[in-house]
Amino acid sequence: MSRLSLIMGIFFATAVTSIITLMAVTSNVSNQTILYRGTVIFFIFGFLGTFFGSFLEVMFMPAWDKHETANLQKEVSDNDEEFKKEIGDLLEESEIKLNQSESGTPTDDTRLGTAMDGQ
Repeated sequence: MSRLSLIMGIFFATAVTSIITLMAVTSNVSNQTILYRGTVIFFIFGFLGTFFGSFLEVMFMPAWDKHETANLQKEVSDNDEEFKKEIGDLLEESEIKLNQSESGTPTDDTRLGTAMDGQ
């Protein structure tokens, strides 16, 4: 969940630091001053970007979740024939395992364990 805040922090820090550094280089400022300004500005705008990104993430996450849930339900509906065609083997395997576990017959995992014991 913290991807947006991390991205915003890194973006703000690098963008403003590079602008300040370029301005200092063109103004013939000493190297020590450029290094100090760059370090201070990097951390200040890194924190500001992180807080701004966190705020945006909190504000936009509920709407984003609703949008993604609707898209996911649309893509993975049971009536979607293309979806069933693509994962047909997986659906059949899960139905077989479900039927075996309901009927009380051993599943593949327990059969594998007894087969390994016999070796």
